[in-house]
Amino acid sequence: MTTLQPPVRKRRKLLSPFRTKDKVLEGLRAAAVTIWQNNETLLPAGTPAYQAAIMAHEPITGNQVRRLFPAPTHVMAHFKTMIDAWAAVGFTVVANPDTDSARILKRITDLRAAPRLPNRTRGSQAPPLTPVKTAKRSATTGRLIGQGGARVSSLTELPTEGLCLLCELTKPLEEMVVVHLRKERLYQMRPRCKKCHNDRERGHRREWKRNYQRAWRAKHKKLDKSYRDNDPNLKQNTRERMARRFNEKHYALLIQGRLRRRLNLHISTAEAEKLLDRFGPCYPSQIGLTDEGRKRVERLRSSMRSKQLPYKTVELRMLVYEEGSPFVIPPEAQPLPYQSAADKLRLVQAERRRSASQKAA
Repeated sequence: MTTLQPPVRKRRKLLSPFRTKDKVLEGLRAAAVTIWQNNETLLPAGTPAYQAAIMAHEPITGNQVRRLFPAPTHVMAHFKTMIDAWAAVGFTVVANPDTDSARILKRITDLRAAPRLPNRTRGSQAPPLTPVKTAKRSATTGRLIGQGGARVSSLTELPTEGLCLLCELTKPLEEMVVVHLRKERLYQMRPRCKKCHNDRERGHRREWKRNYQRAWRAKHKKLDKSYRDNDPNLKQNTRERMARRFNEKHYALLIQGRLRRRLNLHISTAEAEKLLDRFGPCYPSQIGLTDEGRKRVERLRSSMRSKQLPYKTVELRMLVYEEGSPFVIPPEAQPLPYQSAADKLRLVQAERRRSASQKAA
């Protein structure tokens, strides 16, 4: 006797409404309006970001199918990339830079090894030049060809005049820069006059010059005092010059200090001014980044941390600054860094002085 078994009920397979290309395009248009308000700068360029966005608006579990927006699998069935899919809808989406950890590490390495403004070879390493009275120019570039710089054992053997490559004038020996090579015990006349040298070197290598001048003044006290006595307005002129420089190049000096303190990266004021014109006064802090830029930094940092690769947050911010819009606030619209904090500090100090005077009275 056989027992009757209940019929096996086949589970009905649910079909997605986005099986055709036209339906996928309609779903993408609906997603662009509903989720991103037709803003091209917010549209995701990859499937992971798109999947997370539609999952937040239409969460599904198990064997459910999407009814509002097409899944990434349906989009990829008709298009190669999400960028092509958005282009078919009518949006122009720019791909985000690759977030692969190896590529990020290579970009950081390239950033650290980026060439700086070259300094002219000095001292004993400078190539020997032949002194001539008339300037010789290169036939291809039109620039002056290096001249002068012969090394001799005594000052009397130096030529009576030399050519300055900066002002392109022939000047007597007294107005030219002469250096003493102590190790070789030789003298060399550089192809630069003293006036051009002082104008060019002012503000450069400040730390080395400060230490050198302190040691020189301590060793030659009488001579140093005579220099100061001959110029009664020396201190006042120095204060005015430094105050004028601080006001004119204030934000460039701030950028220079941030890079020196955070990365031990020493750059010249000219390089800092170029960074100021390109990225704004907040570089490389997070004040100059938009909300999308801060999220971009967090994604880069998460990628580096997951691979256990070395990184510094300020270097990741520098990479995001290079990517530009929409991650960076335009330089002219960036908030002035730490201006509100300085105003608050002034108010606190004024209140303290006021309370101290009241207590003394």
